[in-house]
Amino acid sequence: MNVYYVIFQFKTVSDTGHSYKVFIRTLADFNSSEYMKNKIQVYCGCQDFKFRSAWLLNKHDSLFRTTKIDALLGPALTDSPSNKTRLSGLCKHSMAAINYFVSHYQQLMRSI
Repeated sequence: MNVYYVIFQFKTVSDTGHSYKVFIRTLADFNSSEYMKNKIQVYCGCQDFKFRSAWLLNKHDSLFRTTKIDALLGPALTDSPSNKTRLSGLCKHSMAAINYFVSHYQQLMRSI
């Protein structure tokens, strides 16, 4: 069985002008009518994602990882955030990229 993944890179720009890269990895046969059953993996380069989202997503195999990303995240992959840190599933940048991805999946899939 051959399994092929598609990795999308999004650039998000915050209100303050900072830009962040968000990566979304999914199967090439992404089906919008059943998108809740399709597993995606996500990564954002912002500090909020690193300190509040990465550990939780990694725990559930929903974090997009490469050797370079692992080095950037460092202990955030294995050390749970302190009790003072509120966990979040996604930062606003990755949430925006995922919303765009789901809303425009047909266009995106046709482009590959």
